[in-house]
Amino acid sequence: MAEQVIDIQKKVRIRLEKSNARYKGTTDKKRREKMFKEGDMVMVYLRKGRIPVGSYKKLKPRKYEPFRIARKINDNAYIVNIPSDMVMSKTFNVADLHKYYPTKELYPDDNSRMSCLEEGGTDAGDQE
Repeated sequence: MAEQVIDIQKKVRIRLEKSNARYKGTTDKKRREKMFKEGDMVMVYLRKGRIPVGSYKKLKPRKYEPFRIARKINDNAYIVNIPSDMVMSKTFNVADLHKYYPTKELYPDDNSRMSCLEEGGTDAGDQE
């Protein structure tokens, strides 16, 4: 009877391993790996639960930027240098961190098109 129980446990363990491998494969298809180094600049997403009680405002920004990565705990957690007036833990999950791109990197040239308010500019209302 003991051998029968051990045999059943082995079968269950094998099935669980196969099932977990299947779940992992499905999840990894959608996963994007984010890796940061110490000193990288990041934007921090603050979930409602991280903000101290009483200071949450619906129209407050959710992403704050730029902050520097102070230390890597593991591939999933980082310590970020946030200001001391932000009363919260400095440890963030990688899901709440986004790479910071300065505006000049995203838009190297200022918008050179003329405004509708400038002389020679176009306005939809001028066309008749």
